Amino acid sequence: MKDSKPTCIKTIQNSYARGTTPLTIPKQSKSELSVNADRLVSNQSNYIKKLYRQVLDANSFNAMIMHDYILAEEAEINIQESTKSDKIKKLCLLSRFFGHRKVCQGR
Repeated sequence: MKDSKPTCIKTIQNSYARGTTPLTIPKQSKSELSVNADRLVSNQSNYIKKLYRQVLDANSFNAMIMHDYILAEEAEINIQESTKSDKIKKLCLLSRFFGHRKVCQGR
């Protein structure tokens, strides 16, 4: 039987006080990323949409991490749209400051 696990593009090591935990991020197609981006910024201003689209175009891996982070925040603590907007803006500007380099350069 063929393995049904999604293919992975990167393994990120998150360090905690007692060691490291690998985080596996599945590879997504451009159309899936675009749909996810539209859902993420659907209630945001055009400026926030433009910033996120720039990150998505420059480095889809970083955009995917931002997307997953914001969704986790919504699920865990039910953040408001204004908080979501602020987090997306700050993360996009941080990504731009670092030239949209990958978050984890890998080994």
